Formats: sequence, structure tokens, C-alpha cells
Amino acid sequence: MIVSKIFFFIIVGFSVLLLASVTRSLLEKRVRSALKTLRVYLVLLGIYLTVLVATTLALPIHTLPYTAVLIKGEWTIDATSLRRTPHGKQEDLEIDFRMTNRGKTPVKGENLEAYLLGDHGVRFNPAPQPSDPPFTAEVKPGKYLYTTRKFVLPANQERIELVLKEVGFRWEWFMIGGYPFDGRTVVVLISPQ
Repeated sequence: MIVSKIFFFIIVGFSVLLLASVTRSLLEKRVRSALKTLRVYLVLLGIYLTVLVATTLALPIHTLPYTAVLIKGEWTIDATSLRRTPHGKQEDLEIDFRMTNRGKTPVKGENLEAYLLGDHGVRFNPAPQPSDPPFTAEVKPGKYLYTTRKFVLPANQERIELVLKEVGFRWEWFMIGGYPFDGRTVVVLISPQ
């Protein structure tokens, strides 16, 4: 991930220099020079975007065990407990999450969306529970905060996976390689023996 960030910032810096050169050429009324520089920039940008799309499509889905802790900076989140309550042809699945601040300053959590994938990849969204703290709640230094999400799904699911995905625009989208909350990381909660 560090190499991806360094490469991304080199590309951004190079882009700024090339666009500044194009602007300077246009201000000095050297249109032909500006167009040549712009063409070079667009070719390099096209190559980068092609590599970005290709690696994103080729990345495998990361499968983590139930005990996995997902980390972003000083903020971590993990599923601490799981409760299944059957009722007829459906069951409630409640998951307790622990959000921890490992730093020395207060940290706001990430704007995450949590959902489950059942048998055959069917998606189940959480039932609304406005009383639980959101994932964006502030966590004091060295402390942790618990929140619960409840899901209603058909009974007797043999494999249940949890996906935590960031919502909204992220600069990480333009970096080559994955990151923990990109939607391509699943935590296996229940699997057949």
C-alpha cells in the first residue's frame, strides 16, 4: 500500500508539472508546444488508468477469518460477537462491532456500509436501528466503542460473509492496489464445516 501511495503522488506531481507547462505554453502563445505536451500527458494518463482498471479487475477478493481486525490509520474495527435467532423461515443475525482508537487524539470512524453476503452471493442489508452509534462516531484516545447491526435473512444459510465498504468518494480509488474497506474484503462469519 505504501508503494501505491508513493506512485500515486509521483503521478499527481508529474501531472501538475505537465499541466503547468501546457498553461505556460498557452500563455506564451506557443499552441503547438502546448498541444504536444498535452498529448504526452494524456498518453501517460491513459496508460496509468489502464493499469489501474486492469489491476482493480484482477485483484482477488480477500477472505478473512471471523477474528480479523480491519485497520485504517489509528482506527480499527472488528466483529466481536454474533447472535443467531431463528423465527420461522427467517432468522435474525446480530453482529457486535468494536471500534478502537489506538492513537493519542480523538478519531472519528469511517463512513462505512455493512452488509452480509449469504449463500450464492445474495446481499442482505442491515435492519434500521437508529439507537446504535454509527460507524462515524468519535472514539476517545485509547478507548473503544461498541455498536450493533441486525440483519434479517433466510434461515439455514450455510455461508455468511460480512462486507464493510466505505461510502462516498475516496482518493484510494485512484491508487493501484486494494485497501481494507474497498468492498473486495470479506470476513467469513459462518461457513460449512
